[in-house]
Amino acid sequence: MGTAAGPVAGAPSITVDDPSIRGATNIDTASNDTYVAGWEPHTITTTVSGDPGEYQACLTMESGVDDREIECTPVTVMNTSETVEIERSEWPDNATGTQTVSVTVFANNSSDEPLNASSTQLTVLSQNGDHDDDGVTNKKEVDEGIDPTLKDTDGDDLTDREELYAVGSNPNESDTDGDGLSDGVEENNYGTDPTTNDSDGDGLTDPAELNKHGTDPTSIDTDGDSLSDYEEVHEHGTNPNEKDSDDDGLDDDKELSLGTDPLDADTDNDGLEDGAEVHQHKTSPTDPDTDDDGLKDGPEVHEHGTDPSSPDTDGDGVDDATEIERGTNPVDQKFFLLAPTENPLQTAATVLGGGLLIGGVWYWWRRRRDTTADENTALSADQDHQTDEKNTTPEPLTDEDHVQQLLTEHGGRMHQSDIVTETGWSKSKVSRLLSQMEDEGQITKISVGRENLITRPGDEPKHAGSTLGE
Repeated sequence: MGTAAGPVAGAPSITVDDPSIRGATNIDTASNDTYVAGWEPHTITTTVSGDPGEYQACLTMESGVDDREIECTPVTVMNTSETVEIERSEWPDNATGTQTVSVTVFANNSSDEPLNASSTQLTVLSQNGDHDDDGVTNKKEVDEGIDPTLKDTDGDDLTDREELYAVGSNPNESDTDGDGLSDGVEENNYGTDPTTNDSDGDGLTDPAELNKHGTDPTSIDTDGDSLSDYEEVHEHGTNPNEKDSDDDGLDDDKELSLGTDPLDADTDNDGLEDGAEVHQHKTSPTDPDTDDDGLKDGPEVHEHGTDPSSPDTDGDGVDDATEIERGTNPVDQKFFLLAPTENPLQTAATVLGGGLLIGGVWYWWRRRRDTTADENTALSADQDHQTDEKNTTPEPLTDEDHVQQLLTEHGGRMHQSDIVTETGWSKSKVSRLLSQMEDEGQITKISVGRENLITRPGDEPKHAGSTLGE
């Protein structure tokens, strides 16, 4: 804005152009108003035109109350115009705020009447002041190239002070890291670092985590499965938001360490999920037939009730697959059939022969038991008679005698479990006692599947030690 004083009657004709002010540091603001740093040197420039002669050009400043003359300099108009420059190392300390700066030309004859004048309006900033009240001094903002008239120079919803002293972002750039997210959005909405496009350093940019993968841009491992989000996305193809991508009971990192597929609930396709194999059945999640018995782990558990980690669940010497093929019970050793052959007549004869053999053994055992029982009855009667004659009280039986008596009562043979039942002794006591008696040659122990058959010496079945059906 320029103002000019009217020419003085009878005086030389002089005009003064609006002054321009150029400082050591330019202050760029969002408005077109002029701001100057009062602590820095400035040059006030104008052009004086008119009649040749000697004149005085004086710089004055007024703020609506004061009107003071700051400095004057001589001007010689040689032809029609002369450029006038007035140098100022700084503005007066009390000359801050909104000011009107004028250049007034006087005749060089000590006349107090100005020949003409022109002025402009500006705002002088003080060094330690804070014109925009954002918590940053005018000098600091000017030094940083920040607009001292705006609290948020770049309009990113972070004040200049926050960006300079708290966040570390650039107050002149709304998106300091250039990742497509404004500094304010990163700081206020997501808690990400506006100075880097990968806040958690996991190899995925913040926008990719937020907008594409749905992961947490402030956490390297969003789902906490010990695999970084980047590894899950780019290396394994697993879900970085789920610990267990295939929902099989094993976390993704556990599957990778075991060699199972974290994207396939049943890696070996045996009918059991990987987690169930590891935690429940203790089978191999990468081997469909853990015990190599010819049956997949899944059917063993769900169809046959057999142990997928043991090829012979009932311990009868015949593996589970063979028993199922023959039609016998793979979880009960008491039931078996002879192996079939391709010749039906041969199979029938074998079955019949086996049946006759079993029947013969059973008949012999019954006869032997009955005969022994008769002998034992007679012996017992004789012993009773002798006891009565002596009129003495029988001595208590030893444990060995007790076992021998039970064997006598049962035809010379008993299952070990039956001895436990009839004596009422513990299994451990019976086991120790029988082992001692066997060492002393008092009894014979014959293993039949999971059972022990206890016999007196000489009363062993003729087929003992052989396998039926061989």
